[in-house]
Amino acid sequence: MVCMRRSGLFLFALLYSTKLFGIGEQEFFEQPKTAPRFTGPLLTTSSGVVPPGHVNVEPYLYVIKSYGNYTGNWKAVRAPIPVWSMDLRLPIKFGIYDRFGISLNGAISHRYSKDGSATVFGDIPIGIDYQLLKRGPRGIRTPAVKLTVTQIFPTGKYQHLNPDKRNLQVGGSGVFATIFSVTAGQAFIFENDHALSPRASINYTINPVVHVSGSNAYGGAPDTHAKVYRGNTLNAFFGLEYSLTKRWVVAMDLQYRSRRKTTYRGNPGHSPEGERLSLSGPSGEQLSFAPALEYNWSSQMGLIAGTWFTLTGRNSDQFASGVAAFNYYY
Repeated sequence: MVCMRRSGLFLFALLYSTKLFGIGEQEFFEQPKTAPRFTGPLLTTSSGVVPPGHVNVEPYLYVIKSYGNYTGNWKAVRAPIPVWSMDLRLPIKFGIYDRFGISLNGAISHRYSKDGSATVFGDIPIGIDYQLLKRGPRGIRTPAVKLTVTQIFPTGKYQHLNPDKRNLQVGGSGVFATIFSVTAGQAFIFENDHALSPRASINYTINPVVHVSGSNAYGGAPDTHAKVYRGNTLNAFFGLEYSLTKRWVVAMDLQYRSRRKTTYRGNPGHSPEGERLSLSGPSGEQLSFAPALEYNWSSQMGLIAGTWFTLTGRNSDQFASGVAAFNYYY
């Protein structure tokens, strides 16, 4: 069973799996003036690179309740003490050259439960986007395809934590992770100028070894000194938008997440009773869904709000979240 003591690390990993690549920003391609406007779904990233000289900013606000976990047999189990989290994230994308862009993402989180509260800063990812294939003009079915390579810099706190508030104080993983992502997208504009915009993305995270001391994101105690080999992670997304009017759009995302097991070497630490602890964790999977509604004032500015919640999982957390984002492109 995945215990709730690691829910802080789970929230960090889950949000970064989407917000590195799941910035649901608009597609950056020219469309007819009468075409419907899209902000982008909540999770699945755009398949287009920001054009040179332009910037896309999309602050996100999450209110998340992590209220249980899924066992190794896919059974849902409620936690005795849920963890709430309010997260503010600021993904920014810059267009540098034709087909080439750079992205970064800052984050701050306030977590609280019956055990207390804490405010933490997250790790900082910096990504490079390259447009492998540009989408064809209206009437041509060529999809857009984008490659992204992102490096995570572990600036968030991950060790020397208070054992009684570990799940609240975790800000990052301590790992210089590298993430590779491929995203494809298309838009189908109909004669009545309604439009359907599907997109799909897959990313794979490679996690090198991390040295931990004391109570940390992976468990442990004050006497812990070990190396943790965090399991690599695969994330797959499918997003869909359909325009009801030129300004109003309905959207949805599905996310599948798979994590390999985590192992360790060294001294994992001991409980107050002298029992040897463990820093390892089993492999896990999770499926989540995010419906949303968009309102777009113009092709440069829009608002999206919706929910995001788990459908099922194995050795992973259960959560439910409200999400809102404001997209501005200039």
